[in-house]
Amino acid sequence: MSFTEQEDASELKLGPEFENAPCLFNGEVALILQEIKQAAEKTVDDDLWDRAEDQNFINALLYCERFNNFKTHEAVQNARKILNGHGLYEFEIALLANLCPETEPLAKAYVPSLLLPERNIPSYELRDMLYNLKLAQRYQN
Repeated sequence: MSFTEQEDASELKLGPEFENAPCLFNGEVALILQEIKQAAEKTVDDDLWDRAEDQNFINALLYCERFNNFKTHEAVQNARKILNGHGLYEFEIALLANLCPETEPLAKAYVPSLLLPERNIPSYELRDMLYNLKLAQRYQN
């Protein structure tokens, strides 16, 4: 990517640092932060305790818990299983899981890169993914 070319996720121009970067669901981040908080509560490590009591940490945890569509490790794994294998990029998978759009047009509005002509994700396949994602959200343990 040249210096004059702008990064634009809607056109899949993410920049070199994001080409192979894994993206986490809010549920995955919440699980990680909850584990850190629990570890801090059980230890005398002042550094870990300070990090767990930091306002930014607390705000991040509260945000991820509030906007978490998949509350358990199993539910997150199920959502990933539903979305993997369809030619989606990591950031698209995370966006769909975090936003859980109910319809194909809404998914394409939230994730404009799905509209690109070179993306050959059939409409029925996207609808099936969204339907199964909604079922996974509804019937998680």
